[in-house]
Amino acid sequence: MALIVDPTTANITWKTSTGSARCHAGAQMAVVHCTTGANLAAGDRIPAGKVNNFFAIEVEGTVFVEANANEFLIDPIQFGMVQVTELNRYEILYAGRTEREGSCRMDLLTGFSANPSLDVQRATGSNFDARIFDATMLTADLVQAPKRGFNITVPFGDHPNNTVPYTFQNTLTHATNFLAGFRRAQSFTIYFVMRDNPTAPVKILGSIDWFVRW
Repeated sequence: MALIVDPTTANITWKTSTGSARCHAGAQMAVVHCTTGANLAAGDRIPAGKVNNFFAIEVEGTVFVEANANEFLIDPIQFGMVQVTELNRYEILYAGRTEREGSCRMDLLTGFSANPSLDVQRATGSNFDARIFDATMLTADLVQAPKRGFNITVPFGDHPNNTVPYTFQNTLTHATNFLAGFRRAQSFTIYFVMRDNPTAPVKILGSIDWFVRW
């Protein structure tokens, strides 16, 4: 085989240290975000704007592919990143000004029938496979020493967030309830993966876990 992936060189590393779970009181909505790359003005209007201007969480997968027959491409080998997630808690609490005005607790976790689940955002008109093994996200640098081959680099990023309205109409008491609490706890695992060709089984080269809680 001319192209040889050396799994002992595979690594997945955390590339950022500034992302952290934060809350912001916007003019019209509360904004929960991960600090780095957050658009806090998203909560200043209704409907809310886009919160994540860019990734707050970044990781990078690297591996060496030996090329011993003068190859200049890594085809048909493919590399990519896959993220799966599990929601542990996801709820909003609204309360009236008095006991008579009531309260509403929304357990959004019940709306996720698949938990844990795949957490990959596919492009419009594309599929998950194409998103995971997107060749435009990959860098393959040809090197000659100590062995001839390619240093492969695959980046991945994310920025979980929410915008939360300040009020909710309680249909039972017919009173406006006000935001009293928001809780979201979520775990993630990112897998650095490869396959020998587009129809071959997926192999895991490395993984990294992370967690966010508001």
